[in-house]
Amino acid sequence: MTTITTTPPVVSSPAAPPGATTTPNGVLDRDAFLRLLVAQLKYQDPMAPSDPGAMMAQTSQMAMVERLEELQRATADLVSENRARGAASLLGQQVAWTDPATGEEQRGVVSAVRPGATSPVLVVGDREIPYADVTSVALPTAPPQERTP
Repeated sequence: MTTITTTPPVVSSPAAPPGATTTPNGVLDRDAFLRLLVAQLKYQDPMAPSDPGAMMAQTSQMAMVERLEELQRATADLVSENRARGAASLLGQQVAWTDPATGEEQRGVVSAVRPGATSPVLVVGDREIPYADVTSVALPTAPPQERTP
């Protein structure tokens, strides 16, 4: 009598997914890591995994990466809010900054604050100064008052 045995199909997964990018030190970036992890999970036979703990480890790694991304977004939002509050607290204050064109220190009183592309922008007179360019803050100097006899 002849016996027929079946073997599971051999599936190879690529070392790095298409479109993967690396950092200067040769480490895969976050997106490449996620693509590789998804490819491994996609091609792994759930009924006969090569290592029972591997699927759990990969799944927990994926969950950890997602949580770290959420934490990064929350931290970025918090930093952005803190910058906006810091800029708003400068309303009516005298600020100093270095003029990029002349390299000289300039001073003026903040009359408005508006959101910028990456950080708040302070309006000083007819100029717009990035919040990060402020080098010092002081109370505005009052003009000398005239005395009446």
